Amino acid sequence: MPAPYYLLGFIPLSPGTAGYLALIISTACAMGQRHMAGSLKIEVGGAKRLHSLSSIGSALVLFPLGLFAWIFVRNRLIKDRFSSLRAC
Repeated sequence: MPAPYYLLGFIPLSPGTAGYLALIISTACAMGQRHMAGSLKIEVGGAKRLHSLSSIGSALVLFPLGLFAWIFVRNRLIKDRFSSLRAC
């Protein structure tokens, strides 16, 4: 099974509903970013600086989630391999 099924299996939503929810949240975040970017880039010191700070912030938020997903899936795959060896 692909990794998203392992990570999202504990949420009691159907895959279609979870997809729609993710789409709505990402659209709202994109609209909010565009709305605030105009005044924020003046305060920060330019569009390039705003983009670099935004990229750093995104990396800081997504890196722990990616690390958790990698460790979780890796442990799950190792557990599946050893359980199949015990069955033989």
